[in-house]
Amino acid sequence: MEERDIARKLALCLSHSTPDNWESFFAVAQPIVAAGVIRSLSTWASASRDLADDLIQETFLKMCHADFRILRNFRAKDSNALHAYLRTIAASIVLDYFRSQTALKKGSGKATASLDDMPAEFGAPDKSFDRVEQTMMLDRVTVCLSAQDTRNRRVFWLYHRQGLTPKDIAALPGLGMGASGVETTIYRLTRMVRDCMRKAGFLQPAILREGGRA
Repeated sequence: MEERDIARKLALCLSHSTPDNWESFFAVAQPIVAAGVIRSLSTWASASRDLADDLIQETFLKMCHADFRILRNFRAKDSNALHAYLRTIAASIVLDYFRSQTALKKGSGKATASLDDMPAEFGAPDKSFDRVEQTMMLDRVTVCLSAQDTRNRRVFWLYHRQGLTPKDIAALPGLGMGASGVETTIYRLTRMVRDCMRKAGFLQPAILREGGRA
């Protein structure tokens, strides 16, 4: 399967940047990016097929920006790690879009997320909750996590909001944490947040999956 060779295709593109090489890479990357966008959009009631197509295109434009800087930041050579990286980029584009829409409605006209840093958290309304209640839950979770460093918060939200596995999260460039470390972090933070939510008088939030351990 060509997807298994996607890391090799990217390495070839970055060392020999020809139209044919990039066309081959993007053909394999397209279904991965599309799946990442559609999955991220699934929590938004206002999502549509046209919007998904636009955000998929936007993801590829971002990847091409500044001489493919985002793709050049990928240091691993494993195709599974690249799959996770592309899905995270796609999720970032979706988050940027909805944050931009929220900012525009408030009159600022400015987006609040940046792909350069990658999102530290992925909060979006869930269809199973009333929008206001869900926002309150997410705000409370954010407060509970406020004492954690950026990496720990990022791991928590990648797992609980984006559905990445500990293995996928560990494969992300620059994280500096193995799969077992990710599992331990998820387990610890999930228990901590649940305790924090209970003490604050909130019901146990449904946005929290079971952590890396039972």
